[in-house]
Amino acid sequence: AASMDVKPELGVSNFVETGDSNLMRAMPTAGLEYRYPFISAQPWGSQTIEPIAQVIVRPNEQQVGKLPNEDAQSLVFDDSSLFSTSKFSGYDRVANANQLTAALTTRLIDPMTGAERLKAMVGQSYYFTAPQVGLPGEDLQKDKFSSLLAAFTGQVAPQTYMDMAWEYDYN
Repeated sequence: AASMDVKPELGVSNFVETGDSNLMRAMPTAGLEYRYPFISAQPWGSQTIEPIAQVIVRPNEQQVGKLPNEDAQSLVFDDSSLFSTSKFSGYDRVANANQLTAALTTRLIDPMTGAERLKAMVGQSYYFTAPQVGLPGEDLQKDKFSSLLAAFTGQVAPQTYMDMAWEYDYN
């Protein structure tokens, strides 16, 4: 919440109406994440296969565009942000997030060292409602599904790993 006396100054009056003295944003978020790893131990190592499902529910931001955007940027949509609760960095924009995200990961673990030798993941999000919050100049997503993401990390030599990522956009 913020308490202020807004005067018609350049920049500020573009976002907050002159004469407003209070502006507040509260964004309740409810979420549930479920993971269940299946583990297979073999003489050559162990393998895990882990399905992951996450549901996030958050209402639309009511003050969108009334607060200036000073630190929010769109995050790059990849395997590291697939299960993020907001698609923006910073605190100036909060995305409505009525979505189900699902992924499947697998890992191969070395039995002698416990090091992860290989990791692969494929996942996608389904949006129950269309996104209502964006950044200036950014088009809002209209599809019900996110891009399909896949990622692979493997150890190719001691202390040397190779990462690959793939994104398939249905459009």
